[in-house]
Amino acid sequence: MYLGLTVLAMAGMYFLEKRASRGFLRSAS
Repeated sequence: MYLGLTVLAMAGMYFLEKRASRGFLRSAS
């Protein structure tokens, strides 16, 4: 259950970073 949520969160962050392309998520992590 938690593993699926973790994968979803990682995929979502990756998608947002690719879409924003500003690097604010990359600097946050």
